[in-house]
Amino acid sequence: MKRLLFLLFPVLALCTTPARAQWSPLGYDASKVHSHNDYSSAAPFTAAYDARCGSIEADIVLSGNELYVTHNTGDINASRTLRKLYLEPIIERYRANGDRPYPDRDYSFCLVLDIKQGGADAVAKVFEQIGSDLDVFDTSTNPLAVKIIFSGSRPAASTWADYPAYVWFDHTSPDLSSLNAAQRSHLGMISLQYGNYLTVTDLNELTVMEYATLKSLVTRADGIPVRLWEAPDNERAWYVLANSGMGYVNTDQPASCADYFENYRRSRYPALALDREYAPGAADVPLVLTRPYDAPVYEAFRIDGTPETSGSLRPSTLSPGRHSVEYRIRSASVLTVVETSVQIR
Repeated sequence: MKRLLFLLFPVLALCTTPARAQWSPLGYDASKVHSHNDYSSAAPFTAAYDARCGSIEADIVLSGNELYVTHNTGDINASRTLRKLYLEPIIERYRANGDRPYPDRDYSFCLVLDIKQGGADAVAKVFEQIGSDLDVFDTSTNPLAVKIIFSGSRPAASTWADYPAYVWFDHTSPDLSSLNAAQRSHLGMISLQYGNYLTVTDLNELTVMEYATLKSLVTRADGIPVRLWEAPDNERAWYVLANSGMGYVNTDQPASCADYFENYRRSRYPALALDREYAPGAADVPLVLTRPYDAPVYEAFRIDGTPETSGSLRPSTLSPGRHSVEYRIRSASVLTVVETSVQIR
């Protein structure tokens, strides 16, 4: 049997953020929480709004002359309209707070409308219902306006430039090359399915290469907020996604996720240690960085001074004894090095 014991010996701290009594990954707070399928909660809009979520999502269907909050036409409930569940409560709170979304915070939130039926007609109907309260949602003139982002069966990107500046859309690919500058000016979010990029469900087991995949999605988005839907939905996942730079953390637990970021303490996640057994000739072991998520970009690692690029440790090629593993983390022009010793028996 070969047993691997990973023991952390930091040379330089991974996180360059000064230690504070209360700290959120990358400065995250509830404003980076996306309440996924918010309409299905016990308190649509209200619970996510009270939790200060920065993005709130509802599925909508245009049927007849009304917009209903539902996933499909077969589940339409006449009492569950977009106007009643979202538009009117948003406008009411906005006015009550002195023409701002919150009385005590200088940021707004996004209302993501996932169009299930209606397309461009649904977009037009939304603003028809908003009517004279357009200033509440006009992000072109009001920095505290609520940003409406259309998703799902939204109009084709070729038409986006024809819409007013306060109409926003999401994109379903990290590749922006198909969009011209005018179309990009209406791009409010990039929504990607987690399973198209990663399959790992326990983000305690995330390898350095998988973490680099998350980082690359953010980099390719060129500053547009990225959201991964159907991603693992627990504290560790929230932590990892936040530190990879995701614009929003997708969750079906908005109150818990918002509370996590608002009250996060760094000490809740001590350094991880791996303690596993492998039989002779075992398959390569994916290297897992010890607390890599404070680091902006993973660059490379070395075993006993030899550069490795495959993202895995080969126990069958290493002799018994202690081996040196060096992780190299680059943030802008700053190179951070962390060394770990590996004991093979």
